[in-house]
This record gives sequence, C-alpha cells and structure tokens, in this order.
Amino acid sequence: MAPDKHSRSLSQTVMSWFGRASTTSLAPQQQAAALTTLSTSPSMVSLASQTSSLYTLPSLLPDQVDDKFTGYMDDRLPGSCSDDLAPPYPPVTMIYEHAQAKRVYITGDFDQWTASVRMERAPGSSSTFHATLHLDPTKTHVYKFVVDGCWAIDPARPYRQDNQGNVNNILYSTK
Repeated sequence: MAPDKHSRSLSQTVMSWFGRASTTSLAPQQQAAALTTLSTSPSMVSLASQTSSLYTLPSLLPDQVDDKFTGYMDDRLPGSCSDDLAPPYPPVTMIYEHAQAKRVYITGDFDQWTASVRMERAPGSSSTFHATLHLDPTKTHVYKFVVDGCWAIDPARPYRQDNQGNVNNILYSTK
C-alpha cells in the first residue's frame, strides 16, 4: 500500500528529527519502506497509525527510558552527533563518590542544566561514579550532581552560592 500524504509527511519529519536526509528524494517505494521501518522499529514506540492524520511521539520520563537504548549517548553533550568529529575541547574526567547511589548524573552550565550526562560506576567500585566531559578550559564551569533524583554537590570539591541561593560546585578555568 502506497503511503498517503500524511505518511510521507511523517517520514520526512521523523527523518529530519534524526538528522538523516529528507525522504523527498526517495522513490515512493523507498518512502513506504522508510515509514514501515520507523513505525515498526523495536527501539521506538509506534509513531502513528497510517490511517490517522494526527502523529505524536511519546514523551518519556528518564526512569521510563531503557538504558540499553540510551546508555551509549550519555557522555555526549547536546549537539554532538558523530564519533567521526573530534571533540572541540580536551576531556575532563569528573568523579563523584556516593556509596548508596543507584543513578548519578552530572549537570551544569555546560549542558544548560538538563542532567543529560549519566555518570557510570567505576570498574571494581561500588561507590565511585565517573563521566568524561569536553569542557572549554578557558571558562569557569558551574555544576551539580543529580543523585537518584535529588540535587547534590561534592563537598570535597570547590563550591559557592549563587545570587539565587543555590550552592553549586565550581570547576575553575585552567588558562
């Protein structure tokens, strides 16, 4: 069955969301195959019914996302999308100690406070978490941890209170 105008619109939209070429250059059979692949992919919830003219993507909370599909991207900053591109800044390994933590994220001015970087448990440790970030060494960065859903700082590292009364860790520039 050939895709209707709504299906083409959906496949074009979804392809552009994932940074792939627009399907407008594809033959109708390829467009149908792309739409079928997208709507039946095991890593995506069904995007839409081909008979419906309303298409919505699911909105998942962090605890509803299966780590096997997201874990490989946790150490990337927003806007990075390819392993072929060299990171713009040198790597900085951030460490956090917490014996009872299940999930630890690091967030700050470098990711617009979105808690997008999940820290991994260090091999052979039950309490040490680490993440590698690529930060501008000429800037002072402000950051915090999200430990099992709660804000936390590392009192062993430099910290300060901002104008709104929030206490954050600081990573000073090296230049």
